[in-house]
Amino acid sequence: HVVLTAAHCVDPATVGSGNQFQIFLGNDINSGAQANSARNYVDVKETHYDTAFSPRQLDGGHDIGVLITKTAINVTPLPMNRTPLTRSAIGASIRFVGYGITSAADQNGTSAGTKRTTTSKISNYDSDLVTFNDGAHNTCEGDSGGPALLMQNGQEVIVGITSFGDQNCQFGGADTRIDTYVDFV
Repeated sequence: HVVLTAAHCVDPATVGSGNQFQIFLGNDINSGAQANSARNYVDVKETHYDTAFSPRQLDGGHDIGVLITKTAINVTPLPMNRTPLTRSAIGASIRFVGYGITSAADQNGTSAGTKRTTTSKISNYDSDLVTFNDGAHNTCEGDSGGPALLMQNGQEVIVGITSFGDQNCQFGGADTRIDTYVDFV
């Protein structure tokens, strides 16, 4: 019943008020068969986000929210990282999952809607964010709220939620750390 996302994906100051949210469970919303199948959608009952989030100060952290669904989701949940990151995380492989555009040149969003993954390396972290600076393996507009996954003890765990990157999707980005906000979730 609970799905992690970025605060800026549900904050009424960012997305407007009165929205009705649904979660798409398919791999490609551009596929007529997937887009038209009711089983690929789960209605959201309520949203919550960290009210300390500010869209004017993205590097200030707090870009975390949750969606509470009306019905249970028939998907195996991913574990969240609940322990503080250590310096050994720098240089570790991190896998991103998102539905965003493939390039900032896609001004109309025509490449958005397909679930994609890429792997990068953690370049640094602070108390709020995990950062990466691999421009070839990056997140872009529309990937917001997606998970950043790290292998820990032989299984992938969510260590971050895609938050922001450079305007041209070329130099890396930042994800909100999960372990810092585990009490929020």
